[in-house]
Amino acid sequence: MHSRIILAGLISAGFTTSLDAAPPTDQDWWATLGQYAGTFDITTDTGLPGGQYSLEWEEPFSVARFAFHTSGGDTNSSSGVCFWNPSSERCEFAMVQEGPEGRLYYDGHITDASPGVVTWACRGWNDSGVVRTFTAVDSMSADGNIARVVKDLTGEPLPATSYDWTRVNPFLDHFPGVGDYVGEWTSNPNGEKRLTSIEWGAGRRSIRISEFRFDDDGGRVLTATCDIMYDVENDRLVGRYLDEYGVDVSGLPTVVSDGSIHTISTDWSGSAKGAHVAAMTSAVIDGTAGTVTNVMTDFRLDGAGFPAGPMKTMVSAPVVMTRQK
Repeated sequence: MHSRIILAGLISAGFTTSLDAAPPTDQDWWATLGQYAGTFDITTDTGLPGGQYSLEWEEPFSVARFAFHTSGGDTNSSSGVCFWNPSSERCEFAMVQEGPEGRLYYDGHITDASPGVVTWACRGWNDSGVVRTFTAVDSMSADGNIARVVKDLTGEPLPATSYDWTRVNPFLDHFPGVGDYVGEWTSNPNGEKRLTSIEWGAGRRSIRISEFRFDDDGGRVLTATCDIMYDVENDRLVGRYLDEYGVDVSGLPTVVSDGSIHTISTDWSGSAKGAHVAAMTSAVIDGTAGTVTNVMTDFRLDGAGFPAGPMKTMVSAPVVMTRQK
């Protein structure tokens, strides 16, 4: 296992999806769903009172809970969960709604996802049978707002055909200086040229670092990615790192900043092909100098660290990334 890959790629975030619309997979569905994390004020095209929606991770990258309630007018409230269903191999939701129509049950799943657009297939029913089926197409703006267009398919139509979701952004509050981190960076760990691309996720509520090496023809080869997003339930940042060597770890980044120097400290833990791995990393972003200094202060495989010697020296050596002009 190439431990340098872990160091260079551990601090990252956001998500990458195919340019072609396709259902999310078990490797990226949480990133698609993460676009809905947070709190939104919702208005409709009918002029009727809207409401407020919120989604938070009960368990990051695993299960999310959401709730909605109307503001004024007929009281309407709902709550549910969203998760990856390994049996159907799709991202699904289930919820209960109480309102003017009595108690309704809804379920559905994501049918397609492409950058900035997510499509849901939905069904509502009660004790008498199916009340309605419809699709919802959500378009995400750069600032994280959502425009939803509903198409009624069968049964009773919904009261509106379009919904505007306007959100707040706690991710930026927990990650001061993140704007100085976004961009493309080069480094040369152990004399090998690397490119690190750090991109915003939808609505600037997450980031992703994608690390690349170069093949013999100079083409980019993706080696590692790591998503960092905001965990509403626990009011903190969370990270998930995956690389080409089978390393899959999660961590809790913390960020401190003096306005120009921003330090990200993270304690990572997870697995690598059946073994337990853990690492502590620090990334110091100098927004003025345009550098990021990455240091791995500890690395353990099944509880054992590197003994003193050349390997430990190599792994613990700082790696400096320089911003591309």
